[in-house]
Amino acid sequence: MSETEPPALVDLATSVVEAFGAGDWERLRAEVADDIEFMASGTAAECRGADAFVAYLERARAGLPDLRCEVLEATESGTLAILTIRWTGTHTGVLHTALGDIQPSGRAVNATSRWMFRQDHGRVCSIRALDALGLLGEFGGPD
Repeated sequence: MSETEPPALVDLATSVVEAFGAGDWERLRAEVADDIEFMASGTAAECRGADAFVAYLERARAGLPDLRCEVLEATESGTLAILTIRWTGTHTGVLHTALGDIQPSGRAVNATSRWMFRQDHGRVCSIRALDALGLLGEFGGPD
């Protein structure tokens, strides 16, 4: 791959998920477009812009300080990639969601969801969390 050729989208999307899991906000911010759009289906979660997206993920991760993310499956076609992600951790902090705050439950969380990524000019420009409402059920939230 030449220096000007963007990375494969699956690699870029995986890196974004890993940065989220590690709480590496600087790395995550560098891999998303300034005008990224994020939406979590089934919830009211939506944000536009890299700073808003990173802030949203920081708030979400505060509910699971020991969050671990594992990409189980990845498929790519052109400018679209879909990742199946396993999320594990312990719900020991307040989980701030667009549907309201979920107080710590102490529950161990082990959930799977799918995120759809699009890229433009070598950066992630759009993410759709395809089954986010069911994921909230793992925290004692609406499902």
